[in-house]
Amino acid sequence: MVTALRSEAGELLGFAMVARDMSARRRTEEALRQSEERMRLLIQSVRDYGIFMLDPDGSVASWNEGAARIKGYTASEVIGRHFSIFYPPEDIASGVPFRALAIAREEGRVEQEGWRVRK
Repeated sequence: MVTALRSEAGELLGFAMVARDMSARRRTEEALRQSEERMRLLIQSVRDYGIFMLDPDGSVASWNEGAARIKGYTASEVIGRHFSIFYPPEDIASGVPFRALAIAREEGRVEQEGWRVRK
């Protein structure tokens, strides 16, 4: 950062420069990026479990290979769609998926058993 230094009369006297070493911050950011990439690769490679993330509104935000195998949807077919597509019509009509989101929002998680729909 460069700051102009002026006298009380407003005359330019020079400049002050402040520098800081960002090396540690950059190393930390790179380590975090690598860790996130390893986690992404791990989750993507799991085939025995469907792992996917939802955005706060309940739309599918990520989709792994296991989810594709179990649910029958490719990532491009399901990402952006509301997760209620995995519930039978009677559960949707009675608000089951929306209550699940409300509980997860309030308690941090929700576990449910019931019928789910494949493609």
